[in-house]
Amino acid sequence: MPVAERDYIREESGNATSLFSRLAFWAERNSKLVTLLITALLIIIVLSAINYYYKKSQSKRAEQAINDALQTEYQYGIKDAIKQLEEAKGRYGSTTTFPKILYLLANKYHETGMLDEAKTTYEEFQKNFPNHLLIDSVNRAYQTLLKNKAWLEQDKKKLLAGMNIDTNPLKVSGTDIQSPTGKIGPIKEPNTLVEIETSKGKFTCELFDNESPNTVAHFMKLMEKNFYNGVKFAMINTDERIAPDVGLIQANLDYYLPIEINSRDAAVGSIILAKNEQGDANAPAAIQILLKPIPDLKEKTTILGIVTEGMDNVRKLTKDDSITKVTATKKRTSYPEPQVIKKK
Repeated sequence: MPVAERDYIREESGNATSLFSRLAFWAERNSKLVTLLITALLIIIVLSAINYYYKKSQSKRAEQAINDALQTEYQYGIKDAIKQLEEAKGRYGSTTTFPKILYLLANKYHETGMLDEAKTTYEEFQKNFPNHLLIDSVNRAYQTLLKNKAWLEQDKKKLLAGMNIDTNPLKVSGTDIQSPTGKIGPIKEPNTLVEIETSKGKFTCELFDNESPNTVAHFMKLMEKNFYNGVKFAMINTDERIAPDVGLIQANLDYYLPIEINSRDAAVGSIILAKNEQGDANAPAAIQILLKPIPDLKEKTTILGIVTEGMDNVRKLTKDDSITKVTATKKRTSYPEPQVIKKK
């Protein structure tokens, strides 16, 4: 008896038709439920889209807040910039830009000497964003911060010991003349004076040994090695400051300097030390001479000294001029070995 062949194509088509028929029948009987499910799905899609574009717009606003803060720092000073970053931190905590806000805020705290606030903010970043692209920079800045805190709390006291002791003058018997040799304790040494010769003439600088002992000691070490001889000048912000262009030769130094904050005004002729790119330490040789007062720099940057004679010659300098020689016209008996922060 012959066996009939099976039509698989027809069977599959029939099965598919049967399945669709069943679905259509089920949908017809449960039309309200189907409508409800479709409506819920559309609501989820719409809400997801709204949430996506909201977060995207918030991230853009956060980036703009960062740009506004940096512009504020340039125009009005770093304190106002910190306030704006603090507001941004509270407002944009759920955005992808938040880690960047934390990092910048911590750096600004560090730069202005608010070390406890900086430490807390760095630690917040480390706890919440351990895998972020900025984590290596945060870790380096955090380690530098700890070294700065330790240096300020311990080592600076050792450096200042014997250098800034208040003396008690004794009057010479029978006179009102104070005898410097009759003082109790070591006689306080005068500040270091250096003379910088340039292609436009020379000028004299007084270095603040007592307020910035580590920075002065390091500068004297560079001077003895003729580090600045032959270096050309560069203008910064056109008429704001002038500086020896040490970028290339400074790159050979494998360390930074701790930031030393003092109460000296950032006045005309003040000699300051520029910070590194992270703002958490000083570039070791990048001195700058202010051509006009910048009050916002007070107690925020290391002021190494000030030009006391020859400021007219400083104002004549251009990018084509260079330093011929740096010599000390008045030195202290000794200088401490400079403490440095090794680059990683």
